[in-house]
Amino acid sequence: MRHLNEAFDQRVIALPEVHDGNRVALAFAGPALEAHAKLIEAQLGLPARKWVAGLAESAGVPKSAAFRI
Repeated sequence: MRHLNEAFDQRVIALPEVHDGNRVALAFAGPALEAHAKLIEAQLGLPARKWVAGLAESAGVPKSAAFRI
């Protein structure tokens, strides 16, 4: 995880471990996901910012914390 965080400027979400100790990590590069979410909402009418909030919640990020992915 440390190497992923270094490579992706701390823009990594690690989902909780599942059975057998496996873990899924999502790493983001490029513009912030929030900007993409706003564009998706504007163009397609889909609730993309809620999806980003769900990712933050899955990662255990407090709602009051800054979350930049």
